[in-house]
Amino acid sequence: MKKSFKILYLDHVTILGGAEHSLLDFLSRLNRQQFKPALLVPQFGPLVNRAKELGIRTFILPIDEKILKRQREKISPFSWQFLRDAIHLLPVIKRLKKLIQSEGFDLLHTNTLKMHLIGGIAAKLVGVPVVWHFRDILKPGFVRSAMTYLSELIPSRILSVSKAVTQQFNTSDFSPKTQVIYNCLDAEEYRKKAQKKSREEILKEFRFPQNARLVGVVGQIVYWKGQEFFIRAAAQVQKRFPEVRFLIIGDVLFWDFAYKERLQRLVEELQLQDYVIFAGFWDDSPALMNALEVVVHTSVEPEPFGRVLLEAIALGKQLVATRGGAVEEIVSRENAFLVPPKDVSALSQAITQALTEKKIIRGKNSMFNIEESVKRIEEIYREVLNQSTVNRPYRLH
Repeated sequence: MKKSFKILYLDHVTILGGAEHSLLDFLSRLNRQQFKPALLVPQFGPLVNRAKELGIRTFILPIDEKILKRQREKISPFSWQFLRDAIHLLPVIKRLKKLIQSEGFDLLHTNTLKMHLIGGIAAKLVGVPVVWHFRDILKPGFVRSAMTYLSELIPSRILSVSKAVTQQFNTSDFSPKTQVIYNCLDAEEYRKKAQKKSREEILKEFRFPQNARLVGVVGQIVYWKGQEFFIRAAAQVQKRFPEVRFLIIGDVLFWDFAYKERLQRLVEELQLQDYVIFAGFWDDSPALMNALEVVVHTSVEPEPFGRVLLEAIALGKQLVATRGGAVEEIVSRENAFLVPPKDVSALSQAITQALTEKKIIRGKNSMFNIEESVKRIEEIYREVLNQSTVNRPYRLH
């Protein structure tokens, strides 16, 4: 009987987004006596550095940058681009297959959409089980149809970060295979990190007046996160609250620099240069979040989860969020100001309310207990490894 099992985690992103933070939170609590983790990424970056701090062995498997940058909405099966990508991925899958065999990995856990495909195919070729950690809500079209079809063939289990994510699959067929395991946050640990800098220090760093009130939107800068509507709402709120400063916390993750440039032009057009600040990514992001009076979530497409919602809840911040996707699985109108997506008027009114009326911010804590989530995933590993009989004379008990 094998006493420990080697698990390879795959992520095609090396910058620390929500999926990567959640993966690191999980890996820091994984039972290392029973499960030996390793990480595979296409290049060096902050995720690799953090994994090494956790004592996790890391492998670099280079992937063509054009493939890494390819937006899922632009993938068409009837294009030369699709054929080119497929040809370029063949040697990548071959090298990954050899790595799985040479290192003796028992299970693959894929953390991002592109790795569901790359890692899944390689693992299937060597008879190693795969767990997909599904963190996306895909638009109807080729990619969604393809992933739904492949989800029947490739993964032994699908870990879905919300019910909203699960709904894109055929639940009557996939309910035994697909399990909802919410992203979690260690609230106590997060609050400790938030104390590393005081509000006064934050104000001083931005050269804000000491009476400034801060409202912020947090997340990667990309169209579907809706920062455009935050800026337009800021123009209305600023007229009533001239002491408020509006922070856009985060930056471009997936090379969509055109959208950020569009946002910067919008700030200039609305003459908000003194009020709307692009803060970028911060190493002390919990402290910056803690300096905010109101946290705003402005996704214009269904939100697969929304880690920032948990962070705001942990710090007891006033919360304004657009409805859609998993948002209402995390908060409700009882503890947050909820508005329709893309509705600038409703958004500005909600921010105004949040600045004048206080709600008690509480989440559904029992669903987001990180220790319980880790235990559930470990149990899924045991089930999958027990069920896997291909080239495995041992059983996990």
